[in-house]
Amino acid sequence: MNDPTPPPTPPTPPVGPLAPMPPLSTYAPAPAKTPVLGIVAVILAVLLAPVGLVLGIITLALAKGRTAAKVLGIVAVVVSSLICAGLAALIIWAVSSISGAQHVADEFVGDLQRGDVPAAYALTSPKFQAAVPESAFQARVTSGRAVFSSPHHRVSSNVSTSTNIGTYTDIVYAFDASPHAYLEVQLVKENGSWRVIYIDEKGTP
Repeated sequence: MNDPTPPPTPPTPPVGPLAPMPPLSTYAPAPAKTPVLGIVAVILAVLLAPVGLVLGIITLALAKGRTAAKVLGIVAVVVSSLICAGLAALIIWAVSSISGAQHVADEFVGDLQRGDVPAAYALTSPKFQAAVPESAFQARVTSGRAVFSSPHHRVSSNVSTSTNIGTYTDIVYAFDASPHAYLEVQLVKENGSWRVIYIDEKGTP
């Protein structure tokens, strides 16, 4: 008896090179991260400029090529810088205005205290002089001589603006007379100079 012939072995398929990987452009790009710090910096640049300025600088430092974060950082820095500059200018203006008005008001009250009515009247505005002749002003100062001649000190100062009056300030002085008296001196800025436009004696500040 003959041995059976084994079946032929199927040929081994040739092993070729691995299929090339698809180009990277076919993959969806990773979603960009929302620059939360930059958004907060812009919001605070409007609401709280100094903090917004600091956060804007930090955002720029951490941007590292991220366009959105860089743009938000620049916006926060510019906006907060402009607001801070405006606030600084406003503070400087208010301080200089109060200082100038206080100087004129102190001189005015000092003239009243010394009884130098012409010098005090010369510090009043044209509107005041049109409403109160110097003779009437003299009579008013003479009637309050007991108050005006006593020691005094400033109680408060306030600078404001009005569409009708312009820039003006109210300064209140306390006199150590008996009974205690107060003098409100209102000044207006005319042609760059402070002038007294209103005075009022009262019992309370």
